Amino acid sequence: MVPIVLPYGRDARHGEVLAEGGSVVVPRSASLLSSSAFRETLGSVDMSADTLAYGELAAQPGLHIMAMPTPHFVEAITGLGGSGVDIILVLADGAAPQGHPMIPTLEVTTGESSFEADFDLVLLPGQKLSEATADLLDLLRDTWQGAYLPRAVARGSHDFQVTRGHLGVSL
Repeated sequence: MVPIVLPYGRDARHGEVLAEGGSVVVPRSASLLSSSAFRETLGSVDMSADTLAYGELAAQPGLHIMAMPTPHFVEAITGLGGSGVDIILVLADGAAPQGHPMIPTLEVTTGESSFEADFDLVLLPGQKLSEATADLLDLLRDTWQGAYLPRAVARGSHDFQVTRGHLGVSL
């Protein structure tokens, strides 16, 4: 699962979110950071150091890497919510994960899942990148404007858990 966060401004049109002055926040635990395609798309952006602490407000637009003390998915989306984002975008294979109870969580799959009906968007194998990008940006815009209700909300599938870190204790 790859949580990505994209605050999407009212005035933004189809185009790259970062180029439009938006933000992308990726938790350090996300496999996306090791994707060569993701790195090539961003060019020479340095992703070696965290730019946000866990749950820290992203005060400046741009690409942010949020520190993640654990690989726990629900803790990651809780931290992303704390960073001040408007929407959480998750790319997942298999079953659709839980969403965030306060931040719209869009779940996207690549069409390899038997649970496709639980996802907000299915990217089809062989689909043109320009079409997939347009579909994704339309979904983000519609969600941000309140015209689309994420399926995780409709399913009642959401959770919230603040990380206790590496040495945290549960009582």
